[in-house]
Amino acid sequence: MNDNQEKWSSANMITYRKATKDDICPAFNLALRVFMEFEAPIDEAKAVEYLRVDFTHKKARPDLWITGSRLMYVALDHNIVVGMADARENGHIQSFYVDSPYHRRGIGTELMNHMVCELKLRGFDHITLDSSPYGLPFYLKFGFYPTGMEQKTDGFIGTPMAYEPSSRISAPAPSADTRR
Repeated sequence: MNDNQEKWSSANMITYRKATKDDICPAFNLALRVFMEFEAPIDEAKAVEYLRVDFTHKKARPDLWITGSRLMYVALDHNIVVGMADARENGHIQSFYVDSPYHRRGIGTELMNHMVCELKLRGFDHITLDSSPYGLPFYLKFGFYPTGMEQKTDGFIGTPMAYEPSSRISAPAPSADTRR
């Protein structure tokens, strides 16, 4: 799959692709909305404000993703961003969000498959993230494992996790799977 091709899920007409310049702002708007719904209620106020500011700054810098300094994949339903995955240049998945009406439909799994595949192709054999309590069951089911205990850092509650993709990983196939 080249950068301009999209993968289709026939079940919901969901497409997955590397984010374009026009996807960056809607992706971070989605991320903030989902964060506020599921994570903000348990994080400290200073963490919530930090994330608001951080996402605002990121929306103003789409060049980071367009030039390849950072990596973002999006899931789209009729060209509306319904999921996003953002990774740093060190293989750490910084943000991973799926809009709540799209939970448990396989979208998060397919989105993570795309991100892991791309990170593997970039040479990362060890992928990390920090999971919120809400996301922990999803990441465990996907194959991430805790590398430490749940902790509070800068007001955020999270569990450090890692994933080691197999050496035989291949590009995700189009999927009609409707589970998360």
